[in-house]
Amino acid sequence: SENIFDIEVRHNGYLVALTNKPFFENNVLYMPLRELFEKTGLVNNEDSYIKWDNGKIILCLTEGDNVPEYDDLGNVSGNKPIKIQYYYGIEIGKAEYILNPEGTLPEHRQHLSQRKDMTNAPILKDNITYIPYEYVEYMVNKVMINHEITIWDITNLSTKNTNDIDNA
Repeated sequence: SENIFDIEVRHNGYLVALTNKPFFENNVLYMPLRELFEKTGLVNNEDSYIKWDNGKIILCLTEGDNVPEYDDLGNVSGNKPIKIQYYYGIEIGKAEYILNPEGTLPEHRQHLSQRKDMTNAPILKDNITYIPYEYVEYMVNKVMINHEITIWDITNLSTKNTNDIDNA
């Protein structure tokens, strides 16, 4: 019997409706990469993108922030908007991601490229790339200032709440 899960996805607290539903496989939650990142606004910045090349994917996530500006005496004189860009390389079937993959940074900064091993790999299902939620944690929640994607398994919400109360 197939387990049907009802997963609620929220971005900064707001519900996100996904056409391509997240699903569990071998206890791993997979999420539709492009749709998730588009509907949460992660790639809405003009400098953001998702590039697909034969199973290899390059992501550029861009966001704005403000940093203090100082006058000649070292006092804060205002705020200056800055642009922060995060570059990731992932590949279908490879349990890893690369921070600042080849070609995303100028040559003299290429040493800032880092490979991180992950537990599970992105997969292709019905021509759609799905990434394990673990990737969302690392690429979005742990680094980005203005974005947080949370998930709730609301399959048995009423039962769960009752159990929580019993166990309290």
